[in-house]
Amino acid sequence: MILQDRQGYLMAVLLMLLLGFGLLLYAPSLEAETGISRLETPADISGTRLAILTTEGFHDGETTRPRDYLAELGVESVIIGPETGEITAYNSDLTLVVEKTVEQAEPADFDALLLPGGQAPGELREQEQVLDFVREFAELERPIAAICHGPQVLISAGLMTGKRATGYSGISGELQEAGIDYESRVLVRDGRYITSRIPEDIPLFKSEIARALAGEHRRVNWHNESENLTLEVAEVSDSEIFLSWVQEIEGAASRLDQKIEEGLILAAEEYDEDDDFYSLFTDPEFQKIEDGDWGAGSGG
Repeated sequence: MILQDRQGYLMAVLLMLLLGFGLLLYAPSLEAETGISRLETPADISGTRLAILTTEGFHDGETTRPRDYLAELGVESVIIGPETGEITAYNSDLTLVVEKTVEQAEPADFDALLLPGGQAPGELREQEQVLDFVREFAELERPIAAICHGPQVLISAGLMTGKRATGYSGISGELQEAGIDYESRVLVRDGRYITSRIPEDIPLFKSEIARALAGEHRRVNWHNESENLTLEVAEVSDSEIFLSWVQEIEGAASRLDQKIEEGLILAAEEYDEDDDFYSLFTDPEFQKIEDGDWGAGSGG
């Protein structure tokens, strides 16, 4: 019985992987970094400038992946911080060079601000000159993107009260105490504020920064509640829906494979219709694929 259950689940994993491969054929373009669809940018953003505010102890991927993605689209990034000079990531040996201090940099010279996570936000939020820079940037009403612990800087700057945001789960209480409506979602955008939780959210996070630079104002939520995919969206392209589904399929398949390897799958009846792997098929938008109603290649 257990062997049959294992074979059944392994077959389900194989079918889902084949489905994911098939869907890739409909993606408008491929992104080398993720192997998944790269979300189309609705307008030319070449020549725009991004300020990356960080310091010693930054998270490498949360800093460099958005920077490199936007560089491909013609965006110039400048790393600024409390002091100029070389800084090192807390989670790797990667080093970056802070080109300007917050006193030297002029917020008006930039079109968007990025606050990566890691240990750096804890240091930045303690320095008043940093908070002054962030407040001045906020007054310009230009996009501000923060991921993981990055929103801590916005809290200390007294921004986002009454706004919706997400961030690393460990700071959810702090966000709520600051009067922010915390939502555990892949991406939350409320006006000019763009927030995400963890490195796995970067594909959608960096794409939304590009959209903000293009001047597109939207309110977007990408849900991943209790490991079940739901979607609440305004003006979101099929390619974005596709990307979110593929990420969910890959994550669910990985978790299931781990359960099998650890010998934790004992009987099929242990997994009801709400199981995260199979709940993907209950999404009404996902059903469109099975019904042949997939709008391949539509733009964002």
